[in-house]
Amino acid sequence: MLMEASFAELRSKNITKQLPADELKQRVADFLKSQNVCVLCTSKGDVPRATPIEYYSEGTTLYILAGEGTKIENIRANPKVSIGIYSTPYTDWTDWYKVIGAQITGLAKLLTEDNPEYSDALKVYQWQLYAKARGWDLSTPTKRRYHNQGGGTKN
Repeated sequence: MLMEASFAELRSKNITKQLPADELKQRVADFLKSQNVCVLCTSKGDVPRATPIEYYSEGTTLYILAGEGTKIENIRANPKVSIGIYSTPYTDWTDWYKVIGAQITGLAKLLTEDNPEYSDALKVYQWQLYAKARGWDLSTPTKRRYHNQGGGTKN
């Protein structure tokens, strides 16, 4: 369970003691589980890209399902990524202290159907919810039907 304390409260107590690693990891995992949208930051050469995208987590591992595009090209060229997640936007300086957030920097690993970890990742990533809402084929995540403006479909 995520324990929420206001930043102002923590600041006023002059907390200097670091949490034990296992407790910190659990708090981070609980926060990640409580959210499902992040900003994925990638880059290729000197061109950065920030993409808001849905994710699901297991522990401190995030799973993102994405089609081919610039973010995937960038990860292939440079697997170093950064992700920003926050609980809620603030409306004035007094409620800024209520925002809970995380910034994670690391290496992305692209999983494809031929990777043994792929099926485990799909169990964590709840792709069926989105596919069902869009009216897509639920047989596999790669067999969805995308509808274009002309009314036709493509796989």
